Amino acid sequence: MREFNIDDVFLMSEILDAMGLSVEADKVLKQAKTNKLETKADAAALGKEAMMGIGIELAMNIAKNLHKAKPAVKQLIGSLSGKTEEEVSKMGIKDIKAFFTELVKAEGFSDFLESAGA
Repeated sequence: MREFNIDDVFLMSEILDAMGLSVEADKVLKQAKTNKLETKADAAALGKEAMMGIGIELAMNIAKNLHKAKPAVKQLIGSLSGKTEEEVSKMGIKDIKAFFTELVKAEGFSDFLESAGA
């Protein structure tokens, strides 16, 4: 996968907008189980649970709304992976999962999401 560039940022912005993605972090935090919060370990466990909840909510929102940004998502995958639109259309679930796993780990991607407020 090549590095994320400004065109990819614009395309990701278009995708997030088309999909209407947002995470209600306060809702997720309220659902986190807080029996006690007395030690650093308690705080770490709460933080881990909250991040997992946010990740699950975001993944569900993406899966539910992916069709709204189909052309842009295919364009992004093709652009970053060097595949043609036809090759992207033929990708299996494993390949798509591997692509997005690599994308999330890519340098600068988390910075983009933070600035986008996703």
